[in-house]
Amino acid sequence: MELLKKKIGLTLLELLIAITLVGLISLGIWSISTFSYYYLINSDRLAKIQNELAYIVDHISKLITGPMEIVQEDGTWQGRGGAIGTVDDPPLKVEHYGGKGWFLKIRLDQEPFGVVGSEDPWVGYQLVEQPAYHFLFWAPCIGPTCDGPGSKKPGNLSKRIVGTKPDSPGFPFAANTDDPNNPYDPTKNYIDIYLQACWDPYTCLTYGSPENPRIYVKARIYLPSASSN
Repeated sequence: MELLKKKIGLTLLELLIAITLVGLISLGIWSISTFSYYYLINSDRLAKIQNELAYIVDHISKLITGPMEIVQEDGTWQGRGGAIGTVDDPPLKVEHYGGKGWFLKIRLDQEPFGVVGSEDPWVGYQLVEQPAYHFLFWAPCIGPTCDGPGSKKPGNLSKRIVGTKPDSPGFPFAANTDDPNNPYDPTKNYIDIYLQACWDPYTCLTYGSPENPRIYVKARIYLPSASSN
């Protein structure tokens, strides 16, 4: 009887050890799975924001440098020779309109001959103030705020833009000077693009967070040589 009691006690101890080991292993697997899922989600959000900003910069760059066709609903195209203009009649405009936001307007060479023509259309990019965080593309851009009769808005390129130049609230997203009141100097043959985006712009922190990453991009785009003639 005494031997039987000792044997039963040893079996219970082994069972407790086994249960503890199984619990630790399960907890480890759960922790790894949870961390992997958390990391995967955050990495996916970061990659999507980076790709979105890269697409915007590439979109602007292709229109300025050319060639890029803009196919309209009726099948026609407007502009494929890049930005065209002179110092006295610049190829770009950077303007702000209260309630509407900042605009970058680009005059495109209707026929890629390097000469400004009356038929050369304007296209525009708009960082909207209301509703906030939207970045629009207008082709063609007609009127001061690109929404005049005949204007078309082919796409909303982003709904996540939370800022432009760091530590410079209200600075335009396109400029080649440091003066927000005079952001574009036509004697310079380039334009800088400043954009910041968050996965969720409504809860975005100053420096972002793992769950809601914030990305800043700056890109310099050079105009075609013909546009500064």
